[in-house]
Amino acid sequence: MLCLVQKLSELRSLRDTNHINNFDHYVVRVAVNACNEYLRDRTPERSSLNHNLRDLMTRHRDFSVWKGENNLLLCGFAAWKKRKADAVRTIPPEQSEEIIQSLRRSGLVRPEFQRYPTGRILSAIFKQVGCPVEFDCLAEMVAALLMIKDLPTESLDQNDDGLSRELIDADPLPDAQIEGREMLRRMWEELQQMPAIQRDIVCFKFSDHSGEDFFNLIIQARIATLKELTEVFGLTPEQLAQLASKMPMGIQALADHFGVTPQQISKLHHRALKRLLGRLMEK
Repeated sequence: MLCLVQKLSELRSLRDTNHINNFDHYVVRVAVNACNEYLRDRTPERSSLNHNLRDLMTRHRDFSVWKGENNLLLCGFAAWKKRKADAVRTIPPEQSEEIIQSLRRSGLVRPEFQRYPTGRILSAIFKQVGCPVEFDCLAEMVAALLMIKDLPTESLDQNDDGLSRELIDADPLPDAQIEGREMLRRMWEELQQMPAIQRDIVCFKFSDHSGEDFFNLIIQARIATLKELTEVFGLTPEQLAQLASKMPMGIQALADHFGVTPQQISKLHHRALKRLLGRLMEK
């Protein structure tokens, strides 16, 4: 949401021929980019591997990457691109492990290699599978084969001191994020003017590109205190901490929390976002 509003503000400030022909598509594009950035931040090693695999299979004449039914990303030998959807396979874990062990025994993957022969590795995998495979499935196998892992991120609810202490002790955002802080402040002001259920749905569901929830963001930015949050939401510090440990919440979790249907949550969330974006763009 912050990224979208910032981009819209930039476009408005240009005052030239930059126009958005299809706003829905524009929002989708911004959302996809935000998701990609989130994944790159959380799993840099895996993201780099996925990029390198796609780049190799796009450039190599023997390989290809293409979209199948339901926009599922597939890959394999270039000659397989015209195969029917029923020929596509998801490699089961036991076969994946067999292929990995086979490749290790073949000597293709050795610690003394400065650069792994990725093209030969892919060729060996495709030959053993014998048909197009889902790209994510292939990437999982190559990551396991090359022992590529990202360090796990620490969840706030794993802190022994509790989430309330984490919120209270949080440091302010750096000066480089002043613009984002101002946007958060405006968002918080507008959210407090909304009907309680719309306000709660937006706040409980919100997360930034790094996965940080709304409560932590506005406390870290010194926009609101823990005491102010308890007053606005009518909760005790313990209740607020328990709720914050579940954030950001998905549609089903919100439906369970409020005792309504997921469809009702989606409609309320849509209306709230539409109103919020409209109010922010007016200023």
